[in-house]
Amino acid sequence: MQSVVTRRIERAYAAANRRAASTTLMSKPSIDAATAISKAAAAKAAWYAQRRAYRQLRHRKSTDFWRDKMASNESDPRQLWSIVDDLLCRGRVPASSAIDVETFNRYFEEKVAKVRSGTSDAPPPTFSLTCLYIGFEKPLGFAFPSHA
Repeated sequence: MQSVVTRRIERAYAAANRRAASTTLMSKPSIDAATAISKAAAAKAAWYAQRRAYRQLRHRKSTDFWRDKMASNESDPRQLWSIVDDLLCRGRVPASSAIDVETFNRYFEEKVAKVRSGTSDAPPPTFSLTCLYIGFEKPLGFAFPSHA
C-alpha cells in the first residue's frame, strides 16, 4: 500500500514540476498579463505543495524504517548498537589503505608536469567572440590575454 502511495505522490510531484517548467508569464499572446501571472502563481503553489508532500513522505518513511529496525533488534544489544553506529555514521573504515597521501600527491604532480611539458611549445590560446549584426556575423576582435 505504501509503495502505491509513494508512486502516486512521486508522479504528482513530477507532474507539478512539468507544469511549473512549462508555465511562462505569457504562454499565449491572447492571454492578458493578470491571467498569466495568476496561472504561474497557481503552478508555483502546486509545485511547492507537491514538493512539500514528497519531502514529508520521504522523512516519514525514513523515520519508520529506522524505528522498525530499532524495535526489531531491541533484544540484541550488539545489533542495536550497530544500528545506532550506522545512524550516527560512526565506525566507518577509511576509503583505502592501499595508497598513502604522498603517493596520491606525487601522481598528480607528475600528471600536471606531463601536461605542462607537452604544451610548453604550443601558442597561447585565442578566443574570438561573434555577435549577430544585422543578419551577419561580425567578429569583435577580442582575445583573452595569456598568462605567461
